[in-house]
Parts: sequence; C-alpha cells; structure tokens
Amino acid sequence: MKKMINKSSILGVVLIFISLILAFQSYAEINLENCVGIWLFDEGKGEAVKDSTGKCKDGKINGAVWDNGKFGKALSFNGTNNNVEIPDMPSLNPKTEMSMGCWVYIKGNAGQHRDIISKDGENAERQYLLTASDINKFRAHIWTADGVANYFDGNTTVELETWYHVFQTYDGKVLKLYVNGKEDGNKSFSKDIIVTSQPVRIGGGANAGATGYYTPGIIDEVAMFNVALGEKDIQTIMNNGLSGVLAVSSARKLVTTWSSIKK
Repeated sequence: MKKMINKSSILGVVLIFISLILAFQSYAEINLENCVGIWLFDEGKGEAVKDSTGKCKDGKINGAVWDNGKFGKALSFNGTNNNVEIPDMPSLNPKTEMSMGCWVYIKGNAGQHRDIISKDGENAERQYLLTASDINKFRAHIWTADGVANYFDGNTTVELETWYHVFQTYDGKVLKLYVNGKEDGNKSFSKDIIVTSQPVRIGGGANAGATGYYTPGIIDEVAMFNVALGEKDIQTIMNNGLSGVLAVSSARKLVTTWSSIKK
C-alpha cells in the first residue's frame, strides 16, 4: 500500500511539473483531432514512411533516399522520377477546409514547376497542389467542384539550397499561402474542393498520361489538416517541429486523463 501511495505521489508530482511546463510554453493550441496525417520522415531507413497519427496508410517511397532534414531525418528526391505515394482514403479528400505543408530544400530546376505535395484529379485537374512554380515562386492551388482551377503565386522568390517552411490553407472562402510562418499571398473563392480517388504524392509525379513535375531536393515534416490553420498555429509547427506538437498534445492528454481519474 505504501509503495502504491508513493508511486501515485510521484506521478502526481510529475504531472504537476508537466502542467507547469505547458503553462509557460508558447505553443498555439493545435487540435490534433483535426489532423489528417503527419509524416515526419524520421524512419531513416526502409521503403515506407509512417503517419504518426495512425490515421492514414504508409507512404510508399519511390526512389527517394534518406538524408538529414530540418528536424531529424528526411527524404531526398532526384527531381526526375522520385516521390512518395500515400494511398487514397476518405480523410485525404477534405471538401470545405484544409491545410497542408512541409519543410522543403530545393536544389535545382529553376524556371520549372516543382511539385511538393499534390493530389491529382481523375483527368488533367489537380485536387490540391503546393508547388514551386515556373516563375520561382511558391504556388497554392485548389481545384473546386465547379471545374475551376484556383491558384496564385506568392511573393517570396524561391532561392535554391535554402530551407523553406511552406503551408497552404483554405477555409471555404480564402486560399492562403504561408512561407516561413508569414502570409505570402491569398485568393478568394467559395466553392467545395473536388473529390478524387488518386493518391497523395510528395515530391512530384502525376497520373498516367499527365505531366508530372518533380522536385529536386529534400522534403521533411509533411502534415495535412481538415481545417484551415491560423498563422500562429503554422508558426508553432515551424518553430517547434511536428514532433514537438505531437509531444505537447500527448502531454496535455496525459494531464487531462489523470485529472479525470483523480475525480
């Protein structure tokens, strides 16, 4: 009995300590229930990347090789035929809101399209696409159910061999692009996103018969949400890494669970 009391007391102290740490951290409150998938690319070996949320299927690595990333490990793509393919599932088809992004380090192909995260339509359209465009700007792109390709280029000029944190969000009214935690452009429209059965591709590629634009460089920490994140949320992800966001979320759940048990 004494040992049980001691263990409970120790656990209580630990949880108080965690609570104090969380209280003083500047993390935005990111609800991981709204997260579709997080691919950290930290495996460092093997032919697949796992979704850290457990909601999506593993991504198949096609030719890309392991490298050092912005946080831990990452994947390096040759810009010719390398990518990661994540099989389609309902959660990868948000209709009214979404956010997606990653860290990217582009090594070449200036003046060409370089697809970073994409999901094709059944024909030539793209369901959603985050790319470095042929004018060397990051481009946010969503194809809506009315058959319109909605896209724009941001303001930042893409420099080679430079790390960028890039995110695009859509809240059902405005498509926004964020580069290194700051809004880099936007476009207003209010239509649902098309739904397709194609895989999500990281690093480039396209359906058979369509043109695939590949990214030569390194990609790290890919995430997708079914809501439009705010600027503070995106800055939290950029500054602390997705592992940090996952750790804080787990710690909060632990504190909440223990508090419920004590009651």
